[in-house]
Amino acid sequence: LLIGSCLMMNKFKIIFAASIFLILSFLVSIHTKAEDGYVVTYDESSIACLVKYSLVGKYTPEFKNFNGLIYFNPKDLSKSSVLIKIKVDSIKSKYPTLDRLARSKRLLDAKSFPDVIFQSKKIEKRTDGYYVTGELSLHGVTRNFTFPFKLEGPVIEGNKSYIVAHGKWQIERKKFNVIWDKHLDQGGIVVGDQITVDWKVRAYK
Repeated sequence: LLIGSCLMMNKFKIIFAASIFLILSFLVSIHTKAEDGYVVTYDESSIACLVKYSLVGKYTPEFKNFNGLIYFNPKDLSKSSVLIKIKVDSIKSKYPTLDRLARSKRLLDAKSFPDVIFQSKKIEKRTDGYYVTGELSLHGVTRNFTFPFKLEGPVIEGNKSYIVAHGKWQIERKKFNVIWDKHLDQGGIVVGDQITVDWKVRAYK
């Protein structure tokens, strides 16, 4: 009986020690990830679009509502990632009529597809800078997407630390089923096929 009790006690100690080790490992992994995490602030960031539109020459709206989370570890880019979510109905320009048209079923259909989402799969550093590869979800279609970006920071000001990332997306709207008109779109007469998105985000740790 005494031997059995000792064996059970030793087994309990081993299980207890293993549990503590797993808990500590989990807490360390959370802390490490949190140390690399940066939250995008939309009031200090911008996402602006440019698309050719025959009636006004160029339609240049901005998205006023978006959020994002960036994990950046320059020593190990495999632990880095980006998630950006843009609210389609927040599109705004100096042409309210065109904004309503962009939100409507004719183009982006904000009611059916309220968000544009980019989720990274891989971030790598090449000779000419950083590149991120991931999935872009727009208008109910998800496609693989790769683009270059530049990164500034981390910058430390007082007790705050932040990074600034900026780049450009080139999106072919027809690949995401954004169709202006089945007949007019054959030649891109009214709305250009290419959408350029210039973005710059500031994200705080």
